[in-house]
Amino acid sequence: MTDQSTKNDNIIQSDLMDNFAKTADAFYNEIVVKQPRGSMPENLFLEYFLPYLTGLTPIPQDTNVYAEWISIAGSPISEVNILDSTTNEVLYTCPALFDTNTINTTKREPGESFNDIFIQYDMQLNTLPVVANNYLNQELTKKLNSVESLSSDVGNVLSWTEILTKYGYTDITSVTIHDDVEDDLIEYD
Repeated sequence: MTDQSTKNDNIIQSDLMDNFAKTADAFYNEIVVKQPRGSMPENLFLEYFLPYLTGLTPIPQDTNVYAEWISIAGSPISEVNILDSTTNEVLYTCPALFDTNTINTTKREPGESFNDIFIQYDMQLNTLPVVANNYLNQELTKKLNSVESLSSDVGNVLSWTEILTKYGYTDITSVTIHDDVEDDLIEYD
């Protein structure tokens, strides 16, 4: 082979690798980075979902509002575009029902997972119950503080505040919680 054909082969190989990298990046961005969003018309959101989501209307036993929302969103961690009922233009985006920004699934220090904490607690409980309880209290308090500090990202809160204000829900803190629906929680002494 000549030097020219080697150069041509290298150029072709380089072009193929560049194209492959661009295609892989585009695929990755479409699948992983760009979360798919469901959409619904504004009138459905206003008339059906918003009264339940605000807590102003109790959810009947035979209605599974959250499953219906998730079926539209695509997942509990997906946002939903609210569309103009006549033009189908995106008016705004509702945040996901479940904010996973406070959960770090990629990094876990040894001894800091809930499993590790409770294993350590169980090991101490038989021999030193007071020390075990103090340890558990300390570790769970650290967990709570770390979650609270991570959840200080107010993006979703601001989004919901804007949405609620748009529809006149300005004093949402005065909403009473409807606890007349039987739940499946187990009472502990």
